[in-house]
Amino acid sequence: MSDIILEWNLDKKLFSTVVDNASSNDSMVKHLKTWLLNKSLLSLGGELFHVRCSAHILNLIVQDGLAHIGGLLHKIRNTLKYLKKSPSAYQKFENAINQCKLKNRRKVAMDVPTRWNSTFLMLDSALPLKEAFGRLEQIDRNYKLNPSEDEWKVAYIVHDCLKKFYDATNHFSGNSFPTSNVFFPDICKLQLKLKEWENSDHYFIRNMAGPMKEKFEKYWDECCLVLAIAVVFDPRFKLALVEYNYNAIYGENAKKYVDRVRSAIVDLFVEYGGELNPSFGYACGSDVEESNFSGADKESDDISDDMFSNFDKWYYRSKSSTIRDYQKSELQPSCDKSARNALRKACLSGYAHQTPGFSRDIECSYLL
Repeated sequence: MSDIILEWNLDKKLFSTVVDNASSNDSMVKHLKTWLLNKSLLSLGGELFHVRCSAHILNLIVQDGLAHIGGLLHKIRNTLKYLKKSPSAYQKFENAINQCKLKNRRKVAMDVPTRWNSTFLMLDSALPLKEAFGRLEQIDRNYKLNPSEDEWKVAYIVHDCLKKFYDATNHFSGNSFPTSNVFFPDICKLQLKLKEWENSDHYFIRNMAGPMKEKFEKYWDECCLVLAIAVVFDPRFKLALVEYNYNAIYGENAKKYVDRVRSAIVDLFVEYGGELNPSFGYACGSDVEESNFSGADKESDDISDDMFSNFDKWYYRSKSSTIRDYQKSELQPSCDKSARNALRKACLSGYAHQTPGFSRDIECSYLL
């Protein structure tokens, strides 16, 4: 790999790399990171170099959730095989749908078990046909695969949970708009949902959330910094959105995580821009404009709507401790707005342009 990088003259142009969760990739990235660090070519000591594929991580997490409705999924798959194999059975199923007067139905397509998004779509299209499955059992004596009432109830609840992950994965895979700044709020929303599910009234949701959250946090610890830095580059949010989400996730321990992001931004600023007044550097990362955040991104989907609405309320209520500290600084009046903008543009553009705006994840092909 290092030979190819040298041949293409890329060693001084690498900022980060995204790979899927394979042990061979981990070994390759470790070797490549050491090689680049020895040449002093990585920012922040290489802390931002290895970025996990977010869609791949979600795939691993959701597989744990699907395991809790494995019996139902097995029956749906075998039902589809049964209908495909027997034209007469398929016609009986069509008759069952008509007898139940089901409208706006979609064709139930067989999933690929290793691709959770196809399994979700199979479940999503099968749930509206629940009544037809029951009717088929009555009119076709050979059909013995109708899920039980309890299995259907669990399926509806798990479906609503997994839809959050499905929407996030689709958002991550956008190819007509920059995606690096949308990962952080979506990932934070999922983490908060997992915490909520741990306290669910449904025991199977609690049992499902435990292993999913454990796996989630394993990867979150490795990639949260680079995702937070990416959202700081978004002029609508900057450091305020990071502070809001960390307060929601970590509570009274949020400050150390916010300080970690702030420190990384300042270090990058110094690395690309030279000398920096400490108090001024903190302000550059958090001078958030007065704007309507919730309607700013037309590409955002439902998973982030509630978060941005709550962020609006939090922002205007608290104004962010980072911004308050900036406003209280006695040194800041010496820097007028035009001077701040000139220095910020010169320094921030250097590393903002190196951070990928498009993170076309390697799992996106599984969604097409």
